[in-house]
Amino acid sequence: MPLDADVLLEHGNRSLEGRSKDISLGGMFVLLNESLPFGAAITVRFRLPSGEGPMALQGIVRWERTDGVGVQFGPVGAKETFAITEWVRTAG
Repeated sequence: MPLDADVLLEHGNRSLEGRSKDISLGGMFVLLNESLPFGAAITVRFRLPSGEGPMALQGIVRWERTDGVGVQFGPVGAKETFAITEWVRTAG
């Protein structure tokens, strides 16, 4: 299930609106209308349909396609880990 996801660029103070295509504890794919460079430091903000959030997870762009980017999350807190794990388990 897609989620609204805002991508905040660490350098440049810009925010891009996107939609997640998938999510796991390791990261997510975010559909965007704009490309981001490999290695860009970002923060992804989103809310799970279960009501958890809003979450703001730091990440790094690890790959790019014409329709979006693959983001690897940095350290994820215990509360966020539980919420994401439960949502993935029940949504899958």
